[in-house]
Amino acid sequence: MIVLDATVVNVAIPTIHHALHFSPTNLEWLITAYSLTFGGLLLFGGRTGDLYGKRRMFMIGIAIFAVSSLLGGLATNEIWLIITRGLQGIGGAIAAPTALSLIATNFAEGR
Repeated sequence: MIVLDATVVNVAIPTIHHALHFSPTNLEWLITAYSLTFGGLLLFGGRTGDLYGKRRMFMIGIAIFAVSSLLGGLATNEIWLIITRGLQGIGGAIAAPTALSLIATNFAEGR
């Protein structure tokens, strides 16, 4: 879900451009806001899982991601949508490394 979200907006760009009257520059920021915050905060997300608990930080990351997705769906202007995309990146950056860590620690390695 988190990785798919980085590409799903690319499909919706023509609709977003028409419905919200985005400028070409802000369309680029729509994609970049997610990628920049997600990629830039992955190490932070993993470290917070180590410090405060993987399951807790996973749930917080998913909550941030879900709430920002809802707010992005309700966006009525360019700035609102760009900010919510950045918030989605933050939530994804917290949830992704903790999810991988939870999988690695909760499932025993096979033969």
